[in-house]
Amino acid sequence: MKINSGLISILILLCLSLPQMGKSQVSEEEKPAKPVKVLFGFDSYNSFIANKRASIFGLRFGIEIREKWRVGTGLYFLTSDLQKTVILPDTNGNPLQSRVKLNLVYFGYFGEYIFFRNQRWEFSAPIYLGLGVAGLSRVNNPTVVLPFTKRTFPVLVPAVTGQYKFFPWIGLGLGTGYRLILGRQPIINESLNSWVYAIKVKIFLGPLWRAVTKGEWLFPPKEHHHKEEFKEEG
Repeated sequence: MKINSGLISILILLCLSLPQMGKSQVSEEEKPAKPVKVLFGFDSYNSFIANKRASIFGLRFGIEIREKWRVGTGLYFLTSDLQKTVILPDTNGNPLQSRVKLNLVYFGYFGEYIFFRNQRWEFSAPIYLGLGVAGLSRVNNPTVVLPFTKRTFPVLVPAVTGQYKFFPWIGLGLGTGYRLILGRQPIINESLNSWVYAIKVKIFLGPLWRAVTKGEWLFPPKEHHHKEEFKEEG
């Protein structure tokens, strides 16, 4: 996939400008923000490599600051089985057709700004910067990466995400962004640069625990303050 520098620039500028946009969009229904909250969870999204869908799975650990910022670390790896036929030297150095699969993993740091949040909706702009490793391994020995195919490179993933909660403990999450490999591409012919997207059901463990133990399955009713007028009866 060829890099479209214009689209990448627009996406990065959008992520950088969202904090300014968010100043006028903060919901008035927010509760007092907690100073710091520990975060740990799974993450996943889809992308494309060699015109094939490539699923990425990850683990994230970090903190949330005053319900506005999230920072932490993340480890991601390719879960799709992407194979191709290439010419590799055999044990005697002679060219031989071999079936290989792609291995991809990257580790790094993320920052995320929550620019809108209320009882049901949340929109944020995460950006991830890390170091990736890619290489090819033979299909009949997938755990051993061929040394001459191994490459290390920086990875940048700016994105925009949103979620809607049907109940306090379950919701739907959507997101899109771009995975940009900085510097030299790995030895495989196909570029790892790709649009990324995610559509997933989200389970919120804290609210789920409160629902099971305290019966808080639904959102609390909104409080409405009405000024009542009384007339004196003659």
